Amino acid sequence: MGRLSLAIGTAALLCLGGTSATAAWWDVDHDDHRTWKVALSGGAFRQDLDGRVRVDSALGSAMVDADVLDLEHEDSGWGEVDLQLFQKHHLRLLYLPIEFDGDAILELPIRFGDISFDISDRVTSELKIHTYEVSYRYDIYLGKRFTISPLLTVSLVDAKLDVADETLGLDWEEHQLVPFPELGLRIEAYPFARLGLFVEAKGFTIGDKATEWDVQGGASLHLNKHFLVSASYRVIDYDVDWFGVVIDTRFKGPFFGAHVVF
Repeated sequence: MGRLSLAIGTAALLCLGGTSATAAWWDVDHDDHRTWKVALSGGAFRQDLDGRVRVDSALGSAMVDADVLDLEHEDSGWGEVDLQLFQKHHLRLLYLPIEFDGDAILELPIRFGDISFDISDRVTSELKIHTYEVSYRYDIYLGKRFTISPLLTVSLVDAKLDVADETLGLDWEEHQLVPFPELGLRIEAYPFARLGLFVEAKGFTIGDKATEWDVQGGASLHLNKHFLVSASYRVIDYDVDWFGVVIDTRFKGPFFGAHVVF
């Protein structure tokens, strides 16, 4: 009987200790999210391409869906360094490579530059859009469970499209390096101390010539003071009409990340 009482008492203590530990795990100091100085982040993402471009065809200028080249996304990784200069000031460096490969039999004639690609030709293609981003954000409101931060971003987009006609042995390549600024807003909320929700939106416009916007929303789970994981969904949209070139393209898909903070 004594042993049974001891076993029951021990089990009760373990349960109470487990409950206490669980409560302590969630009920941590909110300053854990604000007193770090450096955050190193990286992960994987999957982006689908949905859009169209205007190219010259045998029948004249036409809008061609992006899937004409049967572009499929390659799995990619991303990297980020976030520096907290003071409690409310952040400087973020981001590298985001988006790449697609295509292999298609053309169902309509198209032209890139001075090269024509005909119906039934086998065309392989490669699209690379690598973005290098520097952004500054300021926590204009820093509550216990809620943060609002306007941000200013300067991005350098390195874009390259290579299209090869495997039937005729022809190749066309275009490479552009485009810098552009963005204004945006980031909102973070912590319904629990270790569970964070966030949304970030930014973009720019040049009248009716070019518009770009980038929206990402998701959740983060803080496993401890120095390590967290995140999952989000991101949409990047380009709508450009510049010197006769029309691009109406949207990238969208999930992002996954791991973050170490010091």
